[in-house]
Amino acid sequence: KEASVPGGEEVSKGPDPALAHESHQAKTLRYSVKKKAMAACGELHGDLLDCFQKASMFTFKPICQEENNAFWECYKRERVSWRWFSSSCGLGRSD
Repeated sequence: KEASVPGGEEVSKGPDPALAHESHQAKTLRYSVKKKAMAACGELHGDLLDCFQKASMFTFKPICQEENNAFWECYKRERVSWRWFSSSCGLGRSD
Protein backbone atom coordinates (compact mmCIF):
# COMPACT_ATOMS: atom_id res chain seq x y z
CA LYS A 1 0.00 0.00 0.00
CA GLU A 2 1.15 3.49 -0.73
CA ALA A 3 0.14 6.93 0.53
CA SER A 4 0.63 10.41 -0.84
CA VAL A 5 2.67 12.92 1.11
CA PRO A 6 2.93 16.67 0.56
CA GLY A 7 4.73 17.25 -2.72
CA GLY A 8 2.90 14.41 -4.49
CA GLU A 9 5.43 11.69 -3.61
CA GLU A 10 4.14 8.26 -2.75
CA VAL A 11 5.57 6.48 0.27
CA SER A 12 5.20 2.80 1.05
CA LYS A 13 3.38 2.02 4.29
CA GLY A 14 5.19 -1.32 4.59
CA PRO A 15 4.06 -4.91 4.14
CA ASP A 16 0.43 -5.86 4.49
CA PRO A 17 0.06 -7.57 7.92
CA ALA A 18 -2.54 -10.00 6.56
CA LEU A 19 -0.19 -11.06 3.78
CA ALA A 20 2.69 -11.47 6.24
CA HIS A 21 0.48 -13.64 8.47
CA GLU A 22 -0.59 -15.79 5.52
CA SER A 23 3.04 -16.19 4.45
CA HIS A 24 4.02 -17.22 7.98
CA GLN A 25 1.19 -19.77 8.07
CA ALA A 26 2.33 -21.25 4.75
CA LYS A 27 5.92 -21.57 6.00
CA THR A 28 4.72 -23.17 9.23
CA LEU A 29 2.58 -25.64 7.30
CA ARG A 30 5.46 -26.57 4.95
CA TYR A 31 7.76 -27.13 7.94
CA SER A 32 5.14 -29.28 9.66
CA VAL A 33 4.59 -31.39 6.54
CA LYS A 34 8.35 -31.95 6.12
CA LYS A 35 8.74 -32.85 9.79
CA LYS A 36 5.91 -35.40 9.61
CA ALA A 37 7.33 -36.91 6.42
CA MET A 38 10.75 -37.26 8.06
CA ALA A 39 9.16 -38.92 11.09
CA ALA A 40 7.28 -41.38 8.88
CA CYS A 41 10.44 -42.21 6.90
CA GLY A 42 12.89 -42.01 9.79
CA GLU A 43 13.94 -45.65 9.67
CA LEU A 44 14.71 -45.46 5.95
CA HIS A 45 16.63 -42.23 6.54
CA GLY A 46 18.66 -43.98 9.24
CA ASP A 47 19.40 -46.85 6.85
CA LEU A 48 20.58 -44.37 4.24
CA LEU A 49 22.87 -42.56 6.69
CA ASP A 50 24.30 -45.89 7.92
CA CYS A 51 24.96 -46.91 4.35
CA PHE A 52 26.78 -43.65 3.63
CA GLN A 53 28.95 -44.12 6.73
CA LYS A 54 29.89 -47.68 5.75
CA ALA A 55 30.30 -47.02 2.01
CA SER A 56 33.65 -46.77 0.32
CA MET A 57 34.21 -43.86 -2.01
CA PHE A 58 36.28 -46.22 -4.18
CA THR A 59 33.31 -48.33 -5.22
CA PHE A 60 32.42 -48.15 -8.91
CA LYS A 61 28.66 -48.55 -8.55
CA PRO A 62 26.36 -45.80 -7.30
CA ILE A 63 26.74 -45.63 -3.54
CA CYS A 64 23.65 -46.59 -1.50
CA GLN A 65 21.32 -46.27 -4.48
CA GLU A 66 18.70 -48.68 -3.11
CA GLU A 67 18.60 -46.97 0.29
CA ASN A 68 18.55 -43.54 -1.35
CA ASN A 69 15.65 -44.46 -3.64
CA ALA A 70 13.66 -46.08 -0.80
CA PHE A 71 14.04 -43.02 1.46
CA TRP A 72 13.18 -40.43 -1.21
CA GLU A 73 10.16 -42.40 -2.47
CA CYS A 74 8.83 -42.58 1.09
CA TYR A 75 9.59 -38.93 1.83
CA LYS A 76 7.92 -37.63 -1.35
CA ARG A 77 4.90 -39.90 -0.87
CA GLU A 78 4.47 -38.74 2.73
CA ARG A 79 4.81 -35.05 1.86
CA VAL A 80 2.15 -35.35 -0.82
CA SER A 81 -0.23 -37.22 1.50
CA TRP A 82 0.26 -34.71 4.35
CA ARG A 83 -0.16 -31.76 1.97
CA TRP A 84 -3.37 -33.32 0.66
CA PHE A 85 -4.60 -33.99 4.20
CA SER A 86 -3.75 -30.44 5.29
CA SER A 87 -5.55 -28.84 2.35
CA SER A 88 -8.62 -31.10 2.63
CA CYS A 89 -8.97 -30.26 6.34
CA GLY A 90 -8.55 -26.53 5.73
CA LEU A 91 -5.24 -26.30 7.59
CA GLY A 92 -3.09 -23.42 6.50
CA ARG A 93 -6.06 -21.34 5.36
CA SER A 94 -7.03 -18.14 7.11
CA ASP A 95 -10.70 -18.14 6.04
